[in-house]
Amino acid sequence: MAARPGTRPSPHSAVRRGYDTTFQKRQKEMKRIEKRKMKEEKRAQRKLDKPPASEVTYDPASDPTIDWNHSNEISSQE
Repeated sequence: MAARPGTRPSPHSAVRRGYDTTFQKRQKEMKRIEKRKMKEEKRAQRKLDKPPASEVTYDPASDPTIDWNHSNEISSQE
């Protein structure tokens, strides 16, 4: 912000602006740290809620991508 012609900038305005930016930076940093902690807590909670791999069962018979009739095979009987 430029000073108006014929006036001197207040020595306190520069200090105040520096304070504001320092304060805003500190607030931004605190918010970032808090967000990181919340993400870590959510990640840890998901890890606890996730069932162990041994309990997860997969039934290949229920997989719709498997062609059980083998209709996609090329006939080699010539």
